[in-house]
Amino acid sequence: GGCGGALVRVIAAAVAVFSVAFLSWRWWAERREAAFARMLADVSAQGHAIDASLAADVALVESLRAAAAFAFAHPPTETRPVYLAADFTGPEAARPPGLAPSTVYRAPATLDHPATVLRPGLAPADVAVRRQQLQSLQPELLRVLAVAASPALASAPMAERRRALLDEGGPLVWAYVATEEGILTGLPGVGRYPEGWDPRQSVWYPLALGAPGVVWDVSDDESGLGLLLAGAVAIRDAEGRAWGMAAVDLTVDAVADAWLTPSGLPPARAVLTDRAGRVLIDTRNPRAAAEKTPFEYPAVLADLAAGRAGGLRVVGDEVIAWTAVEQLGWTYAVGADRDAGVEALGP
Repeated sequence: GGCGGALVRVIAAAVAVFSVAFLSWRWWAERREAAFARMLADVSAQGHAIDASLAADVALVESLRAAAAFAFAHPPTETRPVYLAADFTGPEAARPPGLAPSTVYRAPATLDHPATVLRPGLAPADVAVRRQQLQSLQPELLRVLAVAASPALASAPMAERRRALLDEGGPLVWAYVATEEGILTGLPGVGRYPEGWDPRQSVWYPLALGAPGVVWDVSDDESGLGLLLAGAVAIRDAEGRAWGMAAVDLTVDAVADAWLTPSGLPPARAVLTDRAGRVLIDTRNPRAAAEKTPFEYPAVLADLAAGRAGGLRVVGDEVIAWTAVEQLGWTYAVGADRDAGVEALGP
């Protein structure tokens, strides 16, 4: 009697405790799976948004390339004043008209006149025609910068474009063309180029000439704006010989702020890694591009090496979700605290 009844009660209590624990565990597991599925979906959606934004920038770079190819294939139709970068900081009489202080570029700048840089030893008279061809690209250089900020800005009054691009700042900070002769012409026009600089020695120049389309890379800005994400494409003649390259630049800080952290997630780390798994942009390390250290999650790197375009892994107390960014050929990854992620994203 009594002993049997007590045993039954003990067993019943144990079953009840186990049932509650099991139901609690199942509820947590289901909530965790739902949260992880939402995180992966959010990261994938953000990756697609990055791709779409870059696709628009690629179209602008290709437009600049086409304009430059047309200009290089034809003699210039008018003579425009050419201002070397040194003229922007030289005697006032030699400076381009319309030069005014810019909060974005932290130096006097203009949208009316590109700055031109010649490699050391290149005499201006030896490339007079090419310089005029490059100067003729000023309307297209300005259009590229304006359209990236807002399509309507391209036809806005010049005062409005100056305010938007030189004082407020657009998505693109530079649009430029560099040539095989060692000339670079870029907008906005500023005088902040290093002495003795040869644009062909920059990281992006050989990359562009060696790629079939627009190629992206991160490097320091020779004009002092910090780390930039540059998209560059080769300009070639009808026989495929290189004339040079066309390019646009975005600041790494702007990329991190605008693209990398999806809404709805708890405070998280977001990165872009290259094909080799090296971190090039990191929301928690502004110097990641200079260091280019491997992404520190070997399991994720193994998945990337195996060709997985997206996925999610729990690594210790963290959860990592990633997806491919096709325009870059890179990978976008977001890491968050596992439990905080469940709390923020779970149903």
